[in-house]
Amino acid sequence: MIRAFASVCIGLTLSLGLGVVPAHAQKLPPTMLGPGAAGVHDVKDKAIIRMSKFGLVYISGQQNGHLTITYNKTANTLRYRDTGTKSFKSLASGCKREKVTKGVSAVCTVPSRFDHKRMFVQVWPRLGNDFTDGRTLPARFRLWVLTDAGRDITYGGAGDDFVNGAKGNDRSFGGRGDDWLRGGPGADKLVGGPGHDRIARN
Repeated sequence: MIRAFASVCIGLTLSLGLGVVPAHAQKLPPTMLGPGAAGVHDVKDKAIIRMSKFGLVYISGQQNGHLTITYNKTANTLRYRDTGTKSFKSLASGCKREKVTKGVSAVCTVPSRFDHKRMFVQVWPRLGNDFTDGRTLPARFRLWVLTDAGRDITYGGAGDDFVNGAKGNDRSFGGRGDDWLRGGPGADKLVGGPGHDRIARN
């Protein structure tokens, strides 16, 4: 009994230390990333769009990303436009590249399994001074941004959004919805908006 209890405690400690969300919280995407948790390599000046059970995940690395995400209701697609990233390393099924004069752009079809429920739009900018703009996203999408070291700026949309500011002097704006904004080490500016927001400055 004591051995089993100790094993559970050790496992939970390791999970929390690595930034992995405990199993009982798996109704939500990760709220933090430990070293290597993104599972990507060689993404300097590049971006990846992949699919998770929660929805699409946009990952960029080691550049000053400038990402804007918009929704086309008629086509039921999301457009990812990043003027601070040079190329895509890989795209999820249902996403297509667009030719642009600066940066990258891709249009992704929203999977049919999210037709009648909210989808998380996850963004993981790794290092750099990153800008993420989801201001025009409707309430059916929950912008879920996990930033890294750098002076990051994030704008949420109409959904119940989450931003983890991590390190650096960050600015996070929740917009409409019941948002959760979390700061970290640094002089952060966290602004909620209409809705029942949760703000944690450190």
